[in-house]
Amino acid sequence: MFQILHTAMSQYVPALTLSQATGWPVFPLACVLSLICFAYTASGGLKAVAWADSFQALVFMTTAFAITITGTLIVGGPTEVWHRGVEGSRLELFNFDSFLTKRYNTPNLIVGGICMLSHNYLSPSFHQRVASMPTLGTARQVVIWSSIFAGIFMSATFLAGIMIYAYFAGCDPVLAKKGIESHSTILPYFVKQISNVLPGIEGLFLSGVVAAGLSTTTSCWNTVACTIYEDFFVPAMREKVQKKTALRILTGIVLFISLLSTSFILVIQNVSSIQEATLSVKSFTLSMLFILNN
Repeated sequence: MFQILHTAMSQYVPALTLSQATGWPVFPLACVLSLICFAYTASGGLKAVAWADSFQALVFMTTAFAITITGTLIVGGPTEVWHRGVEGSRLELFNFDSFLTKRYNTPNLIVGGICMLSHNYLSPSFHQRVASMPTLGTARQVVIWSSIFAGIFMSATFLAGIMIYAYFAGCDPVLAKKGIESHSTILPYFVKQISNVLPGIEGLFLSGVVAAGLSTTTSCWNTVACTIYEDFFVPAMREKVQKKTALRILTGIVLFISLLSTSFILVIQNVSSIQEATLSVKSFTLSMLFILNN
């Protein structure tokens, strides 16, 4: 259930970004993206998803660093970004106040970061990729390189966040009502602001966000479909089915999952913060799993 809800979040973010750029409604855009994901997930399987993930990750990384570097130069350099972050109390590296009641402090971020990383490496989608490797040595290389790129990704996210804060320091565009209604869309709004400095950055940003969303969506769909097939369909079938029959069943499962996760977007688009909604969904589903297993 968590994978399906998490996938809905992954579909919603690129749809929201495209909506911000084009003015089109979020849900129809999410349906179009879901159709694209379904097409190559159902037809290509794990191999197609893995190749698509690799290319999409490259696009996303390029986009993240291009936006971060451009924004940092506009603000006045890394020193100025850091200075504004410190002034705004956004870089309190050793904050141990209100351990159990405050969302962002040092102990919570350390514990939460460890739990998040452990969940990522123990997730079914990651396990599926490692298990599909031909040798143990190749599987180890996958884990090592995944760890490196995960660190790069988290660093890029942190740098982009503090850079955007530094850019808007002293004037919150949401509170100032400058054409933006939610903090969830502050990144697309920022990209629009700097598009005159770096032509083409909006297109690169859109491609990066869509690539990230499609990558996560197809990975989750493929994993959930294979898990449902192996855990429920295979034990229920008395005889071994032909490959074509298995592919048809898997295609039907992917179709069902895609419809289910896309329908959740109607609920998600009413939340105020994507980050808080994601954490709430993860906490709810994983806590229920813990209760059921104990």
